[in-house]
Amino acid sequence: MRYARYIFGLLYVLAGLAKAFPDIENVPQTLRTAAFNNTGTILEPISRWLADHGGVVTVIVGVALFASGVSYLFDRLVMAAAVGQLAMIACFIAILAKTTPEIVAIDLPFAIVAILLIRDKLQKRRAPATPPTAKQDDLRQRASAVTQNR
Repeated sequence: MRYARYIFGLLYVLAGLAKAFPDIENVPQTLRTAAFNNTGTILEPISRWLADHGGVVTVIVGVALFASGVSYLFDRLVMAAAVGQLAMIACFIAILAKTTPEIVAIDLPFAIVAILLIRDKLQKRRAPATPPTAKQDDLRQRASAVTQNR
């Protein structure tokens, strides 16, 4: 999981930085296109709002992606970053699916890694606090107590 965290952390940092360069990805234009394509759907109001505030959305998304990447790289607040990424990916897919159908295939690996990171962190939280040697000693003591009582 560590290598996936590093790879996807680096990809998030690069994606966050790319938002600052319209030649690489013109977010306001993409949002305007999405708003047009979402006309007449339940997503029209939010699509229109995002398109009207394209500059602010670009900054927010860029900072969020960059911060998530740094979080993944340095293994700090990974759970929060992964949950935030899942929410952002769901929003990206909902808003952009008509405009850019390949967004599902592009974002799916990122969602999978986020889910795996969350699972990994939850499993580590549930791990016993006692070292394995202490556990083995405890089991031996219990076994000897049971045999002595017979």
